[in-house]
Amino acid sequence: MGTRKTCIGTLVKRSTRYVVLLELEKNTAEFVRTAMSRKILKLPPELRCSLTWDQGKAMAEHLRSTAETGVQVYLCDPNSPWQRGTNENTSGLLRQYFLRLTNLSVYSQHTSMPLPAN
Repeated sequence: MGTRKTCIGTLVKRSTRYVVLLELEKNTAEFVRTAMSRKILKLPPELRCSLTWDQGKAMAEHLRSTAETGVQVYLCDPNSPWQRGTNENTSGLLRQYFLRLTNLSVYSQHTSMPLPAN
């Protein structure tokens, strides 16, 4: 989560460590579902197995996401981040590059370099 409610979402394939980053305008259930569904549907079928998510508010629309993508969403037990350890580790690595309260809106989905000023 950055400033101005900008966020990066992560999708990680545990067995291959394949990572997809999601540009999120807001950390709301609707924005997360929309961005996640859009990305999942662009993935090859062999990467669309299942999702394991925490029980935060951002996944309140997980049933709708499953209906849109066909990908089953499993919710971790409360306060059990080890149940999705690869994703937690990936998020920790991202935090090394994008420090807390960084304005993520200056970055492009396609590069980690800030966008040029207008």
